[in-house]
Amino acid sequence: MATAKKRRTKGSGSIVKRGKVYYLVIKEDGKVVSKKSLRTGDRKTAEQKAEELLPNFDLKTKEEFVAKVAEIRRLKSQDKVKLSQAWEMFYTSKFRRQQTAEGTLGNYKRNYERFLGWLNRNYPTCKTLSEITLKIAEEYAQDVEDMIISNSTYNYHIRGMATITNVLMHDAGISENVWERIPRKPNDSIGKKAFTEEEVGRLLEAFDDESLKLMHKEQMKILFCIALFTGMRLADCALLLWRDIDLKSGMISLMPVKTKGSRKRITAPLTPAFREKLQEAADSWGMDGYVIPAVAERYQQNASGVSDDIQKVISFIGLETNIEPEVGLSRKRKAVQYGFHSFRHTFCSHSASNGMPVALLSEITGDSIATLQKYYVKIQHQALHKAATAIPGLPVTAKEVSQEQPAPKHAIKENLLAELQNATDLTDREKMLLALLKEK
Repeated sequence: MATAKKRRTKGSGSIVKRGKVYYLVIKEDGKVVSKKSLRTGDRKTAEQKAEELLPNFDLKTKEEFVAKVAEIRRLKSQDKVKLSQAWEMFYTSKFRRQQTAEGTLGNYKRNYERFLGWLNRNYPTCKTLSEITLKIAEEYAQDVEDMIISNSTYNYHIRGMATITNVLMHDAGISENVWERIPRKPNDSIGKKAFTEEEVGRLLEAFDDESLKLMHKEQMKILFCIALFTGMRLADCALLLWRDIDLKSGMISLMPVKTKGSRKRITAPLTPAFREKLQEAADSWGMDGYVIPAVAERYQQNASGVSDDIQKVISFIGLETNIEPEVGLSRKRKAVQYGFHSFRHTFCSHSASNGMPVALLSEITGDSIATLQKYYVKIQHQALHKAATAIPGLPVTAKEVSQEQPAPKHAIKENLLAELQNATDLTDREKMLLALLKEK
Protein backbone atom coordinates (compact mmCIF):
# COMPACT_ATOMS: atom_id res chain seq x y z
CA MET A 1 0.00 0.00 0.00
CA ALA A 2 1.41 3.38 -1.03
CA THR A 3 2.35 5.79 1.75
CA ALA A 4 0.33 9.03 1.67
CA LYS A 5 2.35 12.15 1.12
CA LYS A 6 2.62 14.41 4.13
CA ARG A 7 0.40 17.46 3.69
CA ARG A 8 1.99 20.87 4.19
CA THR A 9 0.57 23.17 6.84
CA LYS A 10 -2.01 25.75 5.85
CA GLY A 11 -0.49 28.84 4.30
CA SER A 12 2.83 27.18 3.50
CA GLY A 13 1.74 26.34 -0.03
CA SER A 14 2.00 23.11 -1.93
CA ILE A 15 4.83 21.50 -3.85
CA VAL A 16 3.99 20.36 -7.36
CA LYS A 17 6.13 18.87 -10.07
CA ARG A 18 6.03 20.26 -13.58
CA GLY A 19 8.21 18.28 -15.93
CA LYS A 20 11.41 17.53 -14.05
CA VAL A 21 11.28 20.47 -11.63
CA TYR A 22 9.35 21.05 -8.41
CA TYR A 23 7.54 24.34 -7.76
CA LEU A 24 6.22 25.97 -4.61
CA VAL A 25 2.65 27.12 -5.30
CA ILE A 26 0.77 29.48 -2.96
CA LYS A 27 -2.98 29.87 -3.30
CA GLU A 28 -5.50 32.20 -1.73
CA ASP A 29 -9.22 31.53 -2.06
CA GLY A 30 -8.43 28.89 -4.63
CA LYS A 31 -6.39 31.29 -6.79
CA VAL A 32 -2.65 31.01 -7.35
CA VAL A 33 -0.93 34.12 -5.95
CA SER A 34 2.63 32.85 -6.37
CA LYS A 35 4.47 30.11 -8.17
CA LYS A 36 8.22 29.76 -7.62
CA SER A 37 10.63 27.22 -9.08
CA LEU A 38 12.57 25.27 -6.45
CA ARG A 39 15.13 24.30 -9.12
CA THR A 40 15.32 20.65 -8.19
CA GLY A 41 13.78 17.37 -9.26
CA ASP A 42 14.24 15.75 -5.86
CA ARG A 43 11.18 15.85 -3.59
CA LYS A 44 13.12 15.93 -0.33
CA THR A 45 15.37 18.74 -1.53
CA ALA A 46 12.31 20.63 -2.75
CA GLU A 47 10.73 20.37 0.71
CA GLN A 48 13.88 21.77 2.32
CA LYS A 49 14.03 24.69 -0.11
CA ALA A 50 10.38 25.47 0.45
CA GLU A 51 10.94 25.59 4.21
CA GLU A 52 13.90 27.93 3.73
CA LEU A 53 11.87 30.19 1.46
CA LEU A 54 8.82 30.48 3.69
CA PRO A 55 9.79 29.53 7.25
CA ASN A 56 6.82 29.28 9.63
CA PHE A 57 4.74 31.35 7.23
CA ASP A 58 0.97 31.38 7.65
CA LEU A 59 -0.69 32.95 4.63
CA LYS A 60 -3.72 35.01 5.61
CA THR A 61 -3.89 37.62 2.88
CA LYS A 62 -2.26 38.23 -0.47
CA GLU A 63 -0.73 41.43 0.93
CA GLU A 64 0.93 39.49 3.76
CA PHE A 65 2.38 37.05 1.29
CA VAL A 66 3.74 39.78 -0.98
CA ALA A 67 5.29 41.55 2.00
CA LYS A 68 6.86 38.32 3.24
CA VAL A 69 8.34 37.48 -0.15
CA ALA A 70 9.72 41.03 -0.45
CA GLU A 71 11.34 40.72 2.98
CA ILE A 72 12.91 37.38 2.06
CA ARG A 73 14.24 38.80 -1.20
CA ARG A 74 15.66 41.80 0.64
CA LEU A 75 17.43 39.60 3.18
CA LYS A 76 18.82 37.38 0.45
CA SER A 77 20.02 40.35 -1.64
CA GLN A 78 21.88 41.91 1.28
CA ASP A 79 24.72 39.49 0.70
CA LYS A 80 24.94 40.24 -3.02
CA VAL A 81 26.96 43.49 -2.91
CA LYS A 82 30.36 42.68 -1.47
CA LEU A 83 32.37 45.76 -0.54
CA SER A 84 35.33 44.37 -2.46
CA GLN A 85 33.19 44.28 -5.62
CA ALA A 86 31.07 47.39 -5.04
CA TRP A 87 33.21 49.78 -7.07
CA GLU A 88 33.16 47.57 -10.17
CA MET A 89 29.40 47.12 -9.81
CA PHE A 90 28.94 50.88 -9.53
CA TYR A 91 31.22 51.66 -12.47
CA THR A 92 29.48 49.20 -14.81
CA SER A 93 25.94 49.93 -13.59
CA LYS A 94 23.52 51.30 -16.16
CA PHE A 95 21.84 53.23 -13.36
CA ARG A 96 24.77 55.53 -12.60
CA ARG A 97 25.00 58.89 -14.35
CA GLN A 98 26.76 58.04 -17.60
CA GLN A 99 27.77 61.67 -18.24
CA THR A 100 30.06 61.72 -15.20
CA ALA A 101 33.58 62.62 -16.29
CA GLU A 102 36.34 60.04 -15.95
CA GLY A 103 38.26 62.45 -13.74
CA THR A 104 35.35 62.62 -11.31
CA LEU A 105 34.99 58.84 -11.36
CA GLY A 106 38.70 58.54 -10.64
CA ASN A 107 38.27 60.76 -7.59
CA TYR A 108 35.30 58.69 -6.42
CA LYS A 109 37.35 55.51 -6.80
CA ARG A 110 40.29 56.86 -4.80
CA ASN A 111 37.98 58.03 -2.04
CA TYR A 112 36.17 54.68 -1.99
CA GLU A 113 39.47 52.81 -1.75
CA ARG A 114 40.44 55.03 1.16
CA PHE A 115 37.16 54.10 2.85
CA LEU A 116 37.85 50.38 2.32
CA GLY A 117 41.29 50.76 3.90
CA TRP A 118 39.82 52.53 6.92
CA LEU A 119 37.03 49.94 7.20
CA ASN A 120 39.47 47.01 7.12
CA ARG A 121 41.40 48.56 9.99
CA ASN A 122 38.39 49.43 12.12
CA TYR A 123 35.67 46.94 11.12
CA PRO A 124 37.50 43.95 9.59
CA THR A 125 34.41 41.70 9.72
CA CYS A 126 32.29 44.12 7.68
CA LYS A 127 32.15 42.67 4.16
CA THR A 128 28.91 43.80 2.50
CA LEU A 129 27.36 47.16 1.66
CA SER A 130 24.29 46.39 3.76
CA GLU A 131 26.49 46.23 6.88
CA ILE A 132 27.49 49.91 6.62
CA THR A 133 25.55 51.52 9.46
CA LEU A 134 25.03 55.18 10.27
CA LYS A 135 27.50 54.77 13.13
CA ILE A 136 30.19 53.52 10.74
CA ALA A 137 29.46 56.34 8.29
CA GLU A 138 29.68 58.95 11.05
CA GLU A 139 32.99 57.58 12.32
CA TYR A 140 34.46 57.57 8.84
CA ALA A 141 33.21 61.11 8.20
CA GLN A 142 35.07 62.20 11.32
CA ASP A 143 38.21 60.48 10.03
CA VAL A 144 37.89 62.40 6.75
CA GLU A 145 37.44 65.65 8.65
CA ASP A 146 40.61 64.92 10.63
CA MET A 147 42.58 65.01 7.36
CA ILE A 148 42.61 68.84 7.70
CA ILE A 149 40.89 69.52 4.41
CA SER A 150 38.53 72.22 3.25
CA ASN A 151 34.79 71.90 3.76
CA SER A 152 34.24 71.60 0.02
CA THR A 153 36.69 68.67 -0.19
CA TYR A 154 35.00 67.02 2.79
CA ASN A 155 31.58 67.42 1.18
CA TYR A 156 32.91 66.06 -2.12
CA HIS A 157 34.20 62.96 -0.33
CA ILE A 158 30.93 62.25 1.47
CA ARG A 159 28.87 63.02 -1.64
CA GLY A 160 30.91 60.47 -3.59
CA MET A 161 30.16 57.76 -1.03
CA ALA A 162 26.47 58.68 -1.15
CA THR A 163 26.47 58.49 -4.96
CA ILE A 164 27.98 55.00 -5.01
CA THR A 165 25.52 53.77 -2.39
CA ASN A 166 22.52 55.30 -4.18
CA VAL A 167 23.29 53.35 -7.34
CA LEU A 168 23.74 50.03 -5.49
CA MET A 169 20.92 50.32 -2.93
CA HIS A 170 18.49 48.10 -4.82
CA ASP A 171 21.02 45.34 -5.44
CA ALA A 172 22.18 45.55 -1.83
CA GLY A 173 18.65 45.28 -0.48
CA ILE A 174 18.93 48.41 1.68
CA SER A 175 16.25 51.04 2.05
CA GLU A 176 18.27 53.93 3.50
CA ASN A 177 21.44 55.62 2.30
CA VAL A 178 23.28 56.37 5.55
CA TRP A 179 25.67 58.76 3.78
CA GLU A 180 22.76 61.07 3.00
CA ARG A 181 22.31 61.54 6.74
CA ILE A 182 25.84 62.84 7.22
CA PRO A 183 25.52 66.66 7.53
CA ARG A 184 27.36 68.65 4.88
CA LYS A 185 29.60 71.52 5.91
CA PRO A 186 29.17 75.16 4.84
CA ASN A 187 31.10 76.08 1.73
CA ASP A 188 34.47 77.65 2.57
CA SER A 189 36.06 77.44 -0.86
CA ILE A 190 38.07 80.40 -2.10
CA GLY A 191 37.56 81.02 -5.80
CA LYS A 192 40.45 81.70 -8.14
CA LYS A 193 41.10 85.34 -8.93
CA ALA A 194 41.10 86.63 -12.48
CA PHE A 195 44.22 88.30 -13.85
CA THR A 196 44.13 91.98 -14.69
CA GLU A 197 45.22 93.10 -18.16
CA GLU A 198 48.45 94.41 -16.65
CA GLU A 199 49.13 91.05 -14.95
CA VAL A 200 48.47 89.16 -18.19
CA GLY A 201 51.02 91.35 -19.94
CA ARG A 202 53.61 90.69 -17.25
CA LEU A 203 52.96 86.94 -17.38
CA LEU A 204 53.62 86.78 -21.11
CA GLU A 205 56.66 89.05 -20.82
CA ALA A 206 58.11 86.76 -18.14
CA PHE A 207 58.85 84.13 -20.79
CA ASP A 208 61.34 86.53 -22.37
CA ASP A 209 63.28 86.79 -19.10
CA GLU A 210 66.34 84.54 -19.20
CA SER A 211 66.34 84.18 -15.42
CA LEU A 212 63.05 82.24 -15.59
CA LYS A 213 64.00 78.59 -16.08
CA LEU A 214 61.30 76.26 -17.42
CA MET A 215 61.04 73.06 -19.39
CA HIS A 216 59.77 73.69 -22.94
CA LYS A 217 59.63 77.41 -22.24
CA GLU A 218 58.38 78.54 -25.67
CA GLN A 219 55.62 75.95 -25.70
CA MET A 220 54.62 76.91 -22.17
CA LYS A 221 54.13 80.46 -23.42
CA ILE A 222 51.79 79.18 -26.13
CA LEU A 223 49.98 77.19 -23.42
CA PHE A 224 49.30 80.43 -21.55
CA CYS A 225 48.09 82.08 -24.78
CA ILE A 226 45.68 79.24 -25.54
CA ALA A 227 44.16 79.62 -22.07
CA LEU A 228 43.98 83.40 -22.40
CA PHE A 229 42.17 83.33 -25.76
CA THR A 230 39.82 80.38 -25.10
CA GLY A 231 39.29 80.10 -21.34
CA MET A 232 39.77 76.34 -21.62
CA ARG A 233 40.93 74.19 -18.71
CA LEU A 234 44.53 73.03 -18.39
CA ALA A 235 43.99 69.52 -19.79
CA ASP A 236 42.22 70.85 -22.89
CA CYS A 237 44.89 73.50 -23.50
CA ALA A 238 47.83 71.14 -23.00
CA LEU A 239 46.29 68.41 -25.17
CA LEU A 240 44.85 70.64 -27.91
CA LEU A 241 45.09 68.93 -31.31
CA TRP A 242 45.45 70.55 -34.71
CA ARG A 243 42.49 68.49 -35.93
CA ASP A 244 40.29 70.45 -33.48
CA ILE A 245 41.27 73.74 -35.13
CA ASP A 246 39.68 74.89 -38.39
CA LEU A 247 41.83 77.78 -39.58
CA LYS A 248 39.62 78.27 -42.63
CA SER A 249 36.45 78.91 -40.64
CA GLY A 250 38.37 80.41 -37.74
CA MET A 251 36.93 78.09 -35.09
CA ILE A 252 38.05 75.60 -32.44
CA SER A 253 35.67 72.72 -31.73
CA LEU A 254 36.44 69.97 -29.24
CA MET A 255 35.05 67.78 -26.51
CA PRO A 256 36.49 68.89 -23.13
CA VAL A 257 38.21 66.23 -21.03
CA LYS A 258 36.07 67.07 -18.00
CA THR A 259 32.74 66.64 -19.79
CA LYS A 260 33.49 63.83 -22.24
CA GLY A 261 30.79 61.72 -20.63
CA SER A 262 28.09 64.15 -21.76
CA ARG A 263 29.47 64.16 -25.34
CA LYS A 264 29.01 67.93 -25.36
CA ARG A 265 31.39 69.89 -27.56
CA ILE A 266 32.52 73.47 -27.10
CA THR A 267 33.12 75.90 -29.93
CA ALA A 268 35.38 78.94 -29.68
CA PRO A 269 36.33 81.56 -32.30
CA LEU A 270 39.90 82.32 -33.34
CA THR A 271 40.72 85.98 -32.82
CA PRO A 272 43.43 87.57 -34.99
CA ALA A 273 45.84 87.64 -32.04
CA PHE A 274 45.17 83.96 -31.32
CA ARG A 275 45.66 83.05 -34.99
CA GLU A 276 49.05 84.72 -34.82
CA LYS A 277 50.10 82.61 -31.83
CA LEU A 278 48.86 79.43 -33.50
CA GLN A 279 50.85 80.29 -36.59
CA GLU A 280 53.95 80.63 -34.42
CA ALA A 281 53.28 77.14 -33.05
CA ALA A 282 52.75 75.71 -36.54
CA ASP A 283 55.98 77.26 -37.84
CA SER A 284 57.95 75.95 -34.86
CA TRP A 285 56.57 72.46 -34.26
CA GLY A 286 54.46 71.58 -37.31
CA MET A 287 50.76 70.83 -37.57
CA ASP A 288 50.72 67.09 -36.90
CA GLY A 289 49.11 65.95 -33.67
CA TYR A 290 49.36 68.26 -30.68
CA VAL A 291 49.69 72.02 -31.00
CA ILE A 292 52.35 72.06 -28.25
CA PRO A 293 53.69 68.48 -28.50
CA ALA A 294 56.40 68.59 -25.83
CA VAL A 295 54.04 70.04 -23.21
CA ALA A 296 51.34 67.52 -24.19
CA GLU A 297 53.74 64.61 -23.72
CA ARG A 298 54.93 65.93 -20.37
CA TYR A 299 51.37 66.60 -19.20
CA GLN A 300 50.35 63.01 -19.91
CA GLN A 301 53.36 61.67 -18.00
CA ASN A 302 53.63 64.24 -15.21
CA ALA A 303 50.68 66.65 -15.04
CA SER A 304 51.77 67.94 -11.63
CA GLY A 305 55.13 68.97 -13.12
CA VAL A 306 53.36 71.17 -15.67
CA SER A 307 51.15 72.62 -12.92
CA ASP A 308 54.18 73.38 -10.76
CA ASP A 309 55.83 75.29 -13.61
CA ILE A 310 52.63 77.28 -14.17
CA GLN A 311 52.65 78.35 -10.52
CA LYS A 312 56.35 79.15 -10.88
CA VAL A 313 55.62 81.66 -13.66
CA ILE A 314 52.79 83.27 -11.69
CA SER A 315 55.01 83.63 -8.62
CA PHE A 316 57.82 84.99 -10.82
CA ILE A 317 55.86 88.19 -11.53
CA GLY A 318 55.19 88.72 -7.83
CA LEU A 319 51.68 87.31 -7.44
CA GLU A 320 51.03 85.32 -4.28
CA THR A 321 49.61 82.03 -5.50
CA ASN A 322 48.61 80.62 -2.09
CA ILE A 323 47.04 82.48 0.82
CA GLU A 324 46.30 81.61 4.42
CA PRO A 325 42.61 80.98 5.16
CA GLU A 326 40.73 83.81 6.81
CA VAL A 327 40.25 83.71 10.56
CA GLY A 328 37.00 81.95 11.35
CA LEU A 329 37.02 79.62 8.34
CA SER A 330 37.20 75.92 9.11
CA ARG A 331 39.79 75.19 6.43
CA LYS A 332 43.35 75.00 7.72
CA ARG A 333 45.37 74.53 4.54
CA LYS A 334 46.39 77.39 2.32
CA ALA A 335 44.07 78.18 -0.57
CA VAL A 336 45.18 78.75 -4.17
CA GLN A 337 44.08 82.21 -5.28
CA TYR A 338 46.02 82.34 -8.56
CA GLY A 339 46.51 79.37 -10.84
CA PHE A 340 46.00 78.26 -14.42
CA HIS A 341 42.24 78.34 -13.84
CA SER A 342 42.58 82.09 -13.30
CA PHE A 343 42.86 82.39 -17.08
CA ARG A 344 39.36 80.91 -17.35
CA HIS A 345 38.02 83.52 -14.94
CA THR A 346 39.91 86.21 -16.86
CA PHE A 347 38.39 85.09 -20.16
CA CYS A 348 34.86 84.98 -18.74
CA SER A 349 35.16 88.32 -16.95
CA HIS A 350 36.58 90.03 -20.03
CA SER A 351 33.88 88.52 -22.27
CA ALA A 352 31.11 89.59 -19.90
CA SER A 353 32.44 93.13 -19.52
CA ASN A 354 32.59 93.48 -23.30
CA GLY A 355 28.93 92.58 -23.70
CA MET A 356 29.14 88.98 -24.89
CA PRO A 357 25.70 87.32 -24.44
CA VAL A 358 25.76 84.76 -21.64
CA ALA A 359 24.37 82.06 -23.95
CA LEU A 360 27.31 82.54 -26.32
CA LEU A 361 29.81 82.43 -23.46
CA SER A 362 28.19 79.17 -22.35
CA GLU A 363 28.70 77.75 -25.85
CA ILE A 364 32.38 78.71 -25.78
CA THR A 365 33.27 77.57 -22.25
CA GLY A 366 30.86 74.66 -21.79
CA ASP A 367 29.72 76.04 -18.42
CA SER A 368 26.03 76.39 -17.65
CA ILE A 369 24.36 79.77 -17.92
CA ALA A 370 23.64 79.63 -14.17
CA THR A 371 27.37 79.19 -13.45
CA LEU A 372 28.33 82.06 -15.73
CA GLN A 373 25.80 84.53 -14.32
CA LYS A 374 28.23 85.47 -11.53
CA TYR A 375 30.43 87.29 -14.04
CA TYR A 376 27.47 89.31 -15.28
CA VAL A 377 26.34 90.05 -11.73
CA LYS A 378 29.80 91.48 -11.07
CA ILE A 379 29.46 93.75 -14.11
CA GLN A 380 26.04 94.88 -12.87
CA HIS A 381 27.51 95.71 -9.48
CA GLN A 382 30.21 97.78 -11.15
CA ALA A 383 27.55 99.61 -13.14
CA LEU A 384 25.58 100.15 -9.93
CA HIS A 385 28.61 101.68 -8.24
CA LYS A 386 29.13 104.06 -11.17
CA ALA A 387 25.44 104.93 -11.17
CA ALA A 388 25.58 105.91 -7.51
CA THR A 389 28.32 108.47 -8.21
CA ALA A 390 26.24 110.01 -11.01
CA ILE A 391 23.15 110.74 -8.91
CA PRO A 392 23.12 114.42 -7.86
CA GLY A 393 23.50 115.06 -4.14
CA LEU A 394 25.55 111.98 -3.25
CA PRO A 395 28.84 112.96 -1.57
CA VAL A 396 32.25 112.06 -2.94
CA THR A 397 35.52 112.22 -1.03
CA ALA A 398 38.04 115.01 -1.51
CA LYS A 399 40.60 112.39 -2.48
CA GLU A 400 38.41 111.18 -5.34
CA VAL A 401 37.91 114.75 -6.57
CA SER A 402 41.60 115.60 -6.42
CA GLN A 403 42.78 112.44 -8.16
CA GLU A 404 40.89 112.97 -11.39
CA GLN A 405 38.64 115.50 -13.03
CA PRO A 406 35.08 114.25 -13.36
CA ALA A 407 33.81 113.51 -16.82
CA PRO A 408 30.99 115.66 -18.18
CA LYS A 409 27.72 114.68 -16.54
CA HIS A 410 26.00 113.93 -19.83
CA ALA A 411 28.81 111.50 -20.79
CA ILE A 412 28.54 109.66 -17.48
CA LYS A 413 24.80 109.43 -17.87
CA GLU A 414 25.02 108.02 -21.38
CA ASN A 415 27.62 105.43 -20.37
CA LEU A 416 25.71 104.31 -17.31
CA LEU A 417 22.43 104.12 -19.15
CA ALA A 418 24.06 101.93 -21.76
CA GLU A 419 25.60 99.63 -19.15
CA LEU A 420 22.42 99.21 -17.12
CA GLN A 421 20.19 98.81 -20.16
CA ASN A 422 22.45 96.09 -21.57
CA ALA A 423 22.71 94.27 -18.24
CA THR A 424 20.55 91.23 -17.53
CA ASP A 425 18.48 90.36 -14.45
CA LEU A 426 18.65 93.77 -12.79
CA THR A 427 17.78 93.92 -9.11
CA ASP A 428 14.93 96.14 -7.93
CA ARG A 429 17.43 98.72 -6.71
CA GLU A 430 19.25 98.75 -10.04
CA LYS A 431 15.93 99.17 -11.87
CA MET A 432 15.13 102.12 -9.61
CA LEU A 433 18.48 103.73 -10.38
CA LEU A 434 17.98 103.13 -14.09
CA ALA A 435 14.59 104.85 -13.95
CA LEU A 436 16.11 107.74 -12.00
CA LEU A 437 18.87 108.23 -14.56
CA LYS A 438 16.33 108.28 -17.37
CA GLU A 439 14.44 111.09 -15.65
CA LYS A 440 17.47 113.31 -15.02
